[in-house]
Parts: sequence; structure tokens; C-alpha cells
Amino acid sequence: MPKGIGPPDTSAAKRLHVSEAAYRVAASSVILLSAALYFLLSLKFAGPAYLQDEIGYLAKAAFLAGKSIDAASSYHAGYSVLLAPLFLLTTEVSQVWTGVVALNAAMWVASLFMIQRLIPVIYPSVRPSAMLASVAGTATYPAWPTLTGYAFPSPLVVASILLCLLLLNELKERSWRAPETLAVCAGITFWIHPTGLAIIGALTATLAMACPKTERTGLLLKFLLITSALVVTYKAGIHPWINQAMTPDGFQPTTHYKTYTEVLRKLLDPAVIGRSLLRLMGELSYLTISTLGVFVIGSWLLIQKLRAGLSSQAAVLSLCSLLTLSGIALMAALQLETYETANDIQHWQYGRYIDTALPLVLSIGFAHLAQHLKRPNAFLGFFLILPFLAATGLLLDQWSNAIPVNNIFATPAFWPQYLVETSSFFQWYLMGCAACAVALSAPRFTMPAAWALATTLSISAQYEWHQGILQGYSRPTALPDIIKDNHAAGSCVAFEKPAALEVPTLQDERLNLYAIHLANMVFVRMQPEQWLKECDGPFLTYRPDSFKGNQNAIPMVREMDSGLYLIEKREHLNHAPYHLPEEPSSLTVNRSKEKDYLSRTLLHRASKDLSRHTQVGVPGSRGLASTGNTGYLFFGPYMELSKGQYRLEIRATAPKTDTVVVDVVNARAGRKYLQAQICKEGCSADAPVLLDLTIPDNESSLEVRMHVQRSDTVLVQSVQLTTLEDHQRKAP
Repeated sequence: MPKGIGPPDTSAAKRLHVSEAAYRVAASSVILLSAALYFLLSLKFAGPAYLQDEIGYLAKAAFLAGKSIDAASSYHAGYSVLLAPLFLLTTEVSQVWTGVVALNAAMWVASLFMIQRLIPVIYPSVRPSAMLASVAGTATYPAWPTLTGYAFPSPLVVASILLCLLLLNELKERSWRAPETLAVCAGITFWIHPTGLAIIGALTATLAMACPKTERTGLLLKFLLITSALVVTYKAGIHPWINQAMTPDGFQPTTHYKTYTEVLRKLLDPAVIGRSLLRLMGELSYLTISTLGVFVIGSWLLIQKLRAGLSSQAAVLSLCSLLTLSGIALMAALQLETYETANDIQHWQYGRYIDTALPLVLSIGFAHLAQHLKRPNAFLGFFLILPFLAATGLLLDQWSNAIPVNNIFATPAFWPQYLVETSSFFQWYLMGCAACAVALSAPRFTMPAAWALATTLSISAQYEWHQGILQGYSRPTALPDIIKDNHAAGSCVAFEKPAALEVPTLQDERLNLYAIHLANMVFVRMQPEQWLKECDGPFLTYRPDSFKGNQNAIPMVREMDSGLYLIEKREHLNHAPYHLPEEPSSLTVNRSKEKDYLSRTLLHRASKDLSRHTQVGVPGSRGLASTGNTGYLFFGPYMELSKGQYRLEIRATAPKTDTVVVDVVNARAGRKYLQAQICKEGCSADAPVLLDLTIPDNESSLEVRMHVQRSDTVLVQSVQLTTLEDHQRKAP
């Protein structure tokens, strides 16, 4: 053998191969562990929180599973198809919710594995370590764990967009032949959510620009024919059919989306265009600050891929990703501008829609940051957009006239809102500017540390927000259980939601909530007369006076917070024992089965109910106890009340004090009907405090409050409000 010539040294190649394999395994482990963690953290949520959106998807899932449920809506049914098998297995909401969380987590797994496949296509020189860092960063973006615990289609939209990008890449590899699979995927995305139009538009534009002239016309015709057919089939066929099938004769489905005609008509107004552009700037600012500038880095890199034309797969995918993100952002801005009520803080930097197009851009940004840890001077270009953030904040403060109400769920990753409660966008954006500048220009440890802090802060705040909604506004009472305890599965449960009445949101959404909790019944709208003739179950209404002269309709239960009544037929009450819980929370129950019992006993709140609305109280086995702080021991429940004379009865224990004050007010309207110091000689539960008051006109939001000082030691057992006439009738 000649000198210097020997067998090739393969040890280095083997070590490289082992290293790449190890990183791939590590990245896959990160994906699976992240999804498992999101699943476990979300298991504590056992029902819907947003009683329009989530109920819309769940109700259609129940309908597709063969349940009879009157809860049609504008929400698209693609996500509901995925949830429908859950209702074939069970109608218990807690069990359904475990399935919802599991499906959402599985979709995040699929999405992250697709991202892992797409990154090397766009970024061929990515090192295995940078790939691992990219996957880890993308997997921990706060929107993903937040959305896992809700019944929203966002996880499915993300997976659909990424699948379309994978299919687009395969189409390019096949020299632009056979676009049918890609077209079907894009069209089905519209079945899931209206923003599917953005991916269809982005793919159409990408194909038109990237496809060779010899293939362009035929390919575009095939693609547009299939996607148009799928969009029209859903919009004009499937969607109205589902809504009509869910809606009983004589009623109309509930709709809330504005039509495309209404949106386009709005665009004729220059002021609307200006406000839409401002909303668009807010969305981009949200992504920039939420990702600590990584969104900007990813977008910049995708734009760089376009400089050499569209001959490469990386350029084609980059173009489609950027167009999709831009299209969804624009759709969100225009749609929100058509709603007069879309003027809260979150509506001007709306993140929930645009987040669905972020994953690939975010992963490319993380990959590049991990690949170039020394922060090359090119990244200093980021500071050119700092004036954009500052200007957007100033413009939003000046021109948005945003109402100081912030639903943080719509901006889950916007970490400044968790540090400072303010209605000033400029203050938040200045904080974001400073954090982005430090994270992108300081030593290598700064970005991981800043990302970990921002992610932990956002996820913990979102979980606390979610839990708070479920424990308060969206918590069901025992009313559905009372119905199921006294009526067989499949029984009719009628309800009344008159279109002529402006039903408060709480009341309207209460019926939405119970549509899902009563999915094993036939939940249907009826007029009172129709219920008496045709329904074998109870009637839910906010207008018990509809049965005032009918002795066969007995109000049995009233929700104290919403004012929802459960009416039963006397023949049903006489036929079998009627089961009521011993200590129903937030309910007034009619154990006597007297026709007018609930009309006399207007409010009865035990300590468990009072603890739902307290500033300085702690519930216990003996009652609601003050904690040695100054504030309201109880308040609420913001009830409707007809004009008349009433008696308030409070059972409490306290030593002598002159600082315990009870009042009855409509605080929002500034009306006060009673204010009294009690317990001046001490209070005893055996001798309730009795206070009379007069309500001169019908009230819509009445609350009973008790204010205590830090020196007071008060234990409240119950609060009851009845008509004075009833007290006089019972007097010896």
C-alpha cells in the first residue's frame, strides 16, 4: 500500500451521525414531554369557560354525535367533527373535557413534529443543537399550553396550516404535479375556521408566483376549482344545514359573524381603513413583544430567502408562511372593525388568530438565534423597529379610545400585561422594547433566561385566569343535576329565550352552558303554551310570570345570580318524589311545591353562596367569617327585582360593634335603597337582623352588601330577602 494511503477514517462521521441522532431523539422527547405537561396541567379544567365560542363548537359536536341540542351558531363545524366521538362515549362534561384536552395536546404533538420537518427545508444549514433549541423554544410559547385547556379550534388550525406547508413542499418536489391533496387540505381548513381563507389566498398567490409558466394555468385551475368547491359546499350547504337541523321550527339560529358583504362595505369608509391598519400594527406589536423579538428575526430570515427568487423550496415555503400570517392578521383587523363592541384593550392587539400562523416563523427565528450565539451585527437591525413599537403604542393610546377592559385570554403571550395593570399601550410597549433589546443583544444566556421568565409568567397568569372564570362566571349550579335526577335521559328540556327581550349576557350564556350539561336530554326552545302540551320535562325561563295564572306550572328552582327559573308540571311533581339537594349552592329551591313560594322568597344565600362574592371573608363549616381586614364581607348577586316592599333577614354572629354596615344598592347606577348599622348590641344567629326596604321601580342589578372593619369579628350564616307581604301573611 502506498505511503500515506490507508483505510478511510470513519470515526468522525460516526460521531457526527450519533450526535445528530441524539439531538433528534432529544427534540422528539421535548415535543412529547411538552404536550404531556400541557395535558396534565389542563386536566384541572373540567368544562367550558367562554360560553359563546366553546359552547358553539361543543354543541355542534354533540349534534353530530346524534344529540338533540338547540344551540346553533356561526362557529364552523370542522373542529366539532373531531370532538363528536367524545359525545358518543359520554355526555358527562368532565369526561368530555378530558377528551378535549387530550385531543388538543395530540394536535400540538403533530404540529411540533411537522415544524421539526420544515425547519431543515427552510434552514438547510441548521445544526442539530440549534434544531433542539428551536423546537424547545417554539414548544414553550405560552399560547399553546393556554389553548390546550379550552375547546377552541386553534390547535387544529395550526396543524392544518403546517400540513398545507408540508404538502406545498412535496408539490414543489414533484415539479408542481398533482395539487389535489394540497387543495383539499386548504379547503378543509376553511371548514375549521373562517381564517382558512387566508391560507387559501396565500397558497393561491404562492402557486401563481412560484409555479413555472408551463404548469401554472392548469395547476391553478385545479387548485382553485377544488378549494372553491369545498368553501362553497361548506358555506352554502353544510353550515346552514347543521344550523337549521339544530334549530326548531319557528325559531332562527343564533349568528354573530358579520357577512363578507358587511365587511367589504365598511372598507368604503376611510376611517375604518385607518382603524383597521392601527389594529394590524397592534397585532404585529403583540407578536414582537410576546416573542421578545424572535418573531422579527424569523420574519427577517424568511424575507431574506425571497431575495434570490422562488426557485428553491425554502423560498416557496417562506413566501407562503409570510402571506398566511399577513392574511390572518388582516382578516382579524377587518373583522373586529365591523363590531362596534370590539373596543376593549385586547381588540387592538388581538393575538388569538394571528398566533395560529406564528409557529414556523417563531421556530426559524429560534433556530437562527441558536445557530449564531454571538449576535452578529445584522441583529442590530432589530433596533430599527423599536420606533415602530413606540409609535404604535402612542397611536393606540391616542386614537383607539379603548375601553379599560382587558380579556387577557385573547393576548395570552403578552407578558407586560401581567407585570403592570394599565390601559396605556405606550407603557407596555416601552417595557417590551427594553426587554427585546436586552434579549437580542446581550450575552447568550440572556435570551433563554428572559424567555423562561416571560413564558412562566404568562402561563401561570393564564391558568389563574382560566381557573377564576370556571370558579365564578362559568361555574354551573346544581340545576342541571336536579333535572337529571328527576327526569330520564332523553326527556324534553324546554327553554325560553325570547328574541324580543334584550337578555343580559349572563342570562343568555347560562342557557348555552346548560345546553352542554344537558346533552343527554332533548334541549329545545319552546313557547310556554307549547311546553305545556308537548314536553315531558321541565321548562327553563327568566319570565316565570308567563305561568302566573296556571296552577299546573310550579316554579321549583331559581338561580340567584342569573335569575333562571326551573318550572315543573304539577302532574310530574305528584307522580313521583322530587329530589332536591340538601344545601344547594347559589339556588333557591321550593321544597313546599307551593305555586308562589319562589315569588315570595326572592333571595336566600347560605355561607357557601356568599363566599362567591367576598373581599375579606373565608368560608367555613359554621359560616362566612371575616378575616380581620377592611372591606366587603359579601356583596352581589346583581339580581333583578320588581318594585315593591321587602324584608331582608341576616343571620350572623358578632360582638358589639358600630362599624358593621349593611346596604342594598345598585352600585352601577348609583342607587341606594337601604343603609344600616347592625350588631350595635351584638348579633346572634338565633335572633336574625330584620330590615325593611322599598324598591320604587323595577331593578336590574341589585346587590346586598356587608362592609366590615379590621376590628370586626363577624360570622354570617345566611342572607334572605322576601316580600314584606309574605312576612305579614306568616305573622301570628
